[in-house]
Amino acid sequence: MATVKAWGPPALPRISAQVLDAASVVGLLVCWLGPVLAWPWLPERIPVHLTLTGEVDAWGSRAALFLLPALGTPPLVLLHALVRQPARALPRHAQSLDDILRSLFRWIRTLVVWLLCLMQWELMAVATGHDDGRSLLVLALGVGALLATVAGHLRLAWRAR
Repeated sequence: MATVKAWGPPALPRISAQVLDAASVVGLLVCWLGPVLAWPWLPERIPVHLTLTGEVDAWGSRAALFLLPALGTPPLVLLHALVRQPARALPRHAQSLDDILRSLFRWIRTLVVWLLCLMQWELMAVATGHDDGRSLLVLALGVGALLATVAGHLRLAWRAR
């Protein structure tokens, strides 16, 4: 019976590559569809940037909500293409590092796409007056998870050398 190889550093749950791939694709779709579905309820003028304290310091049209997914899609597609490349025949040591790098790319892609969605959600919540202030905390935790993921993979790479 074939088993699915798990990806991820020991500090994070071990999740299969297919789950991470699907989560990033779903997140990207959410980033594109979120503004489309919320469009009728969004005011013409929305916040396009928040300070670290959650105060609006820049305003724009609601079409600006498509800027985050538009800027995020190309690098995410590139990361997707990189991890989907067939593995080359490598020496055992190099193969381990290649696996770690592919895992890191999958985790980064997935976390970044959902952080983009969260930022977009926060802008829509502020625009419609539904901001509860917790999104910035969740965003900070997401950035922390991203940094922990990179640190965990660096630790794995250091051990594999």
